[in-house]
Amino acid sequence: MIHITRRLILSGLFLLPVLCRGQQPIFFVQMSDPQFGMYTNNHGFAQETANFEFAIANVNRIHPAFVVVTGDLVNKSADAGQLAEYKRIMRQLDSAIPLYSLPGNHDLGNSPTVASLKAYRQNIGPDYYTLN
Repeated sequence: MIHITRRLILSGLFLLPVLCRGQQPIFFVQMSDPQFGMYTNNHGFAQETANFEFAIANVNRIHPAFVVVTGDLVNKSADAGQLAEYKRIMRQLDSAIPLYSLPGNHDLGNSPTVASLKAYRQNIGPDYYTLN
């Protein structure tokens, strides 16, 4: 059984301490909506880059058990530049911290299709995870 004990918000990040029966407490970070391209309606992503690099630097500093990014990762799913920037910044995450990127409606569309799921899986990775 897992119990979330409390939430703490740090620089827009949710830190979730978790107690598992018979184990030491852990915490993980949940981030959402980096949405590269949103601020300028897909004409750049300098603000999103600054925000997300700051967030990743803080995550590396506090070193959680894992990180979950709950879409929207990009503003326009077919934009190669937005996808590349998301992946570039995520590579700045300490490699010892597991990362789980989940899609949102900007990543798959409001009604996901076989094609949008295939593109997401090719560009980002799995669209769901099972954690034990």
